[in-house]
Amino acid sequence: MRKFTKEISALLASVAVGTVAVAGTAAVSSAKEQEAGERTQNGETTTTTCDEPIVGTMIAEDPYTTPVNEQTEPIGTMMAEDPEWTTTEEYRMTDPIGTYMAEDPSETTTTTTIPPVEGETMPPEDPTDEELPPTAGIPLPPDEIIEETTDEILPPLEGDVAVPDGDIDGDGDTGTTDVIMLQRWLLGVPAEQNGYFWAADLNMDGEVDVFDLGLMKRRILKQRDNYIRPDVQVEFGTIFSVMKDKLTFYAGPSETTRRITYLPKGVILREMGYQEGNDEWLFTEYNGQSGWIKLVDDYGNRTVIYEVAPAKPVIYLYPEQETDVHVELDLTESELNTTYPKYNNGWDVTAYPDGTLLNKADGTHHRYLFWDSVNCSTRFDYSKGFCVAGCNTEQFRKEKRTYMGLTENEMNEFIVYWLPLMEHNAFNLIAFQDDAYTDTAKLTITPAPDTECRIFMAYIPLEEAVEIEPQELPTFERSGFTVVEWGGVKIGS
Repeated sequence: MRKFTKEISALLASVAVGTVAVAGTAAVSSAKEQEAGERTQNGETTTTTCDEPIVGTMIAEDPYTTPVNEQTEPIGTMMAEDPEWTTTEEYRMTDPIGTYMAEDPSETTTTTTIPPVEGETMPPEDPTDEELPPTAGIPLPPDEIIEETTDEILPPLEGDVAVPDGDIDGDGDTGTTDVIMLQRWLLGVPAEQNGYFWAADLNMDGEVDVFDLGLMKRRILKQRDNYIRPDVQVEFGTIFSVMKDKLTFYAGPSETTRRITYLPKGVILREMGYQEGNDEWLFTEYNGQSGWIKLVDDYGNRTVIYEVAPAKPVIYLYPEQETDVHVELDLTESELNTTYPKYNNGWDVTAYPDGTLLNKADGTHHRYLFWDSVNCSTRFDYSKGFCVAGCNTEQFRKEKRTYMGLTENEMNEFIVYWLPLMEHNAFNLIAFQDDAYTDTAKLTITPAPDTECRIFMAYIPLEEAVEIEPQELPTFERSGFTVVEWGGVKIGS
C-alpha cells in the first residue's frame, strides 16, 4: 500500500512538472510574439526571425528582403514606397517545408518600376542611347530633316490657302474650266494630269473623287445665278434650230447638272457662249432662262442644226500661162451643198491667164468655181468690224475694194449678189473673217499659187446701230499665179 502511494505521488509530480514546462513555454512564446509585434509596429526591423522555434508555434518568415533601406511591410499592410524612385529588390524564395537561401544578390536582381500614387506624376525617364522618333508636334532638327522629291502637286503650307476652293487651274476663280479639268483628270486623261488638284478636295476627306466633282458643280451653280456661265460669252452667236423633240436643257455643260426644262423640236435659238476646247455643249437662252444643250445624243446623232449657210463663195484662178489646175475644198464645220461645175473629189480645170476656166469633166467654160454649204457651226469673230446703214452698203463696198484687192469685175459680181440682201436692212454689222473662215474651209490648190486672197464677209441685220471697233483691212497685191475668192454668210437678225 505504501509502495502504490509513492508511485501515485511520483506520477502526479511528473504531470505537474510537464504542466509547468508547458506553461513556461507558452509564456516565453507569448512574450516573444508580443516583442515581435511591437517591433513590427514601430518599423524597427524588416525581417522577424526566430533562431529556436518553440514547440507549437509557427514562425512566418518574410520571403522578401529589402537590403537598401531595411524596411519590411507589416503583415496585411501595403507600404507606399517613394514613387519618385525605381528600387532594386532582392528576392529570397521560401517554400512551405523549409527555407532556401537566395542566390547571390549580385547575380539575381530585378528592376521594378512602382507606378505613381494617384494624383502624382512620374518624372521623365532617364535618357537612353536608343534613337526615338520626335514627339508629335516637335519638328526634327534641321540636320535630320529628309527632303523627298516627288512629282505630285502638293497643297501649299498651312497659312497660304485656308481650305480647298476648287481653283484647279490656279487662275483665281472656280469655273467651268476647273470642272472640265477635274472630269478629265478623274478619267485619267494624260493631258489633264497637271494642275492643283488638291484644291478640288471640297469635302476635305483627303481624297479627290466624283463626290468633290459634284460639290464643285453645285458650288458654281449656287454662285452664278443657278447655272454655270460659259468660259466665252458670244454677243452675236450662230443661229440654230432644235432637231430632237424634248431636248434636255441643262443648268451646266454636264448631264449630271440640274435639268431646267425640255426644248421642243424646231425651236430656233442663238448660241450665247461656249467652253474653250469643248465642242460637245452649247450655251443659249430659252424663254428667259439660260442653260446648256448637248449637241450630240447618246447614239451619236446631232441634236441641233445650224441655220447659218455660207453663200456663194467663188474661186478665181489667174495663172501666168495656160495651166492644168486641181482644186480641193475641205470643210470642217459645215456640209458641202451645191457646186458648179460639179465637184467630184475636187475640180480639175485648165486655167488661162485671163481667168477663163475649162472644166475637164464636161468641157464647159466658166468664170469661176462656185460652191456653198449648210449647217455651218463656225464661230465667226465680231470683235471688230463695221456698222453700216443698209442704204450705204453699195458705197461702203466700193470704198473697201482697193483694200480687199478685188478687180472691178470681181467687185461688181460681189455687189450684185449681196446688195439685194443687205440694202433694205436698217443697219448691217459687217466683219470680214480671217482665220475663222480659212481654218474651217481649207483650199488645196495644185500647183500652189504665188499669191492668194480669200475674202469672206459675215454680217448681221440690225434694227439699231451698235458701237464696234473699226476693223483694219490689209491691202492685197497680185503677183505670179494668183487665186482670189470671195463669199459671205448671214448670221440672222
